[in-house]
Amino acid sequence: MNKRLVIWISVGAGVLLICVTLAFLLWDLGGPGSWPVYMVTEPTVSPSRDRIAFTVCRRGKRRHQLDVRLAVLSLQTRKVLNTGAEISARGFASTWSEDGTSLVFISGAYPRHWGLDIINIETGVVTRVSEPSCWTPKFSPEGALLGFVRDDDLVVLNMTSRQETVVARNVNHWHWCWASGGREVFYVRDKEILSSQVGPGATERLLCTEASTEPYDSAEYLTPSPDGSRLGFYRSADDSFNALDLKTGRAVALFHCDHYFMSFLWIPSGVVYLDACEGERREFARLMLYDVSSGESREVAAGPFAAIRWLGGKDILVKVGNMELWRYNLDSGNGERVLSIEDLGTPRKPSARGLRPPSIPQKPGR
Repeated sequence: MNKRLVIWISVGAGVLLICVTLAFLLWDLGGPGSWPVYMVTEPTVSPSRDRIAFTVCRRGKRRHQLDVRLAVLSLQTRKVLNTGAEISARGFASTWSEDGTSLVFISGAYPRHWGLDIINIETGVVTRVSEPSCWTPKFSPEGALLGFVRDDDLVVLNMTSRQETVVARNVNHWHWCWASGGREVFYVRDKEILSSQVGPGATERLLCTEASTEPYDSAEYLTPSPDGSRLGFYRSADDSFNALDLKTGRAVALFHCDHYFMSFLWIPSGVVYLDACEGERREFARLMLYDVSSGESREVAAGPFAAIRWLGGKDILVKVGNMELWRYNLDSGNGERVLSIEDLGTPRKPSARGLRPPSIPQKPGR
């Protein structure tokens, strides 16, 4: 073989090796913004139904390197705003203010992570709301109150006066919700469903103990009916979705379902939920609609679904796989992709945060 050709091949191989090595170094040292996206999760629809907040999870070359940021998608322009806010990787959705200008979220910023922060979407300014350890923030329907669990206490914060009230103690961190009117909260304690009015002199009320009749059974995924007369909940013992009459205290099973990523929406059209495809309870699911009047369920669509949110009317937002968000119509069953990985860019630098050691997730995101 020609000596000159051998020399050029050797030089070319060396240059290629150097380029590959530099690429890996740049990926590792370029910061979280350069890491590849491996998941979008926790979509939250704005009160005006025209924007979606969600978390973008990026993973570095090393296993422990995880960066989770808050982003906002406009359904009108299909543009994504990367807020730069660092959100906890524990798997909590953010919650919109009533006017749609701000989002409250569990902070992932070191060293004050797992506290409650609020970000102004337009300015990017982040303000502390509550110190650690906080869980599941949710604005009341009218937006005047913010509820969240701190340690084991259910706390309600008046956003105007900034006065905090501990509504209940020793509650389940994950399963609580506002009543339709926004002046009452429902929650789970020791496998029982309780409620409490929000305000001075409020008393606790036991609503249902039927959820604790079976070993290891518990009420989960509380969701009020649109008219406020019933409270829906899931029983893990028999995989049933139940409706609790808030006047009589009687609970009735409406339907049975089973899927790894449980999710329920009680909207005017009925109860929207995910049900496992036959022989498959984690990768694929059927998007279902239960008609409360007829007592029948029907399939809307099927796919690798993992989360559902109401977009208003007959439209449902569905997380498809790890990288996409779709809009499905309950009547036609037609789907339209509204977000894919190609829509995600580099996050902007937040105004009140720097980089931090990455959080390690304690619960899978949905």
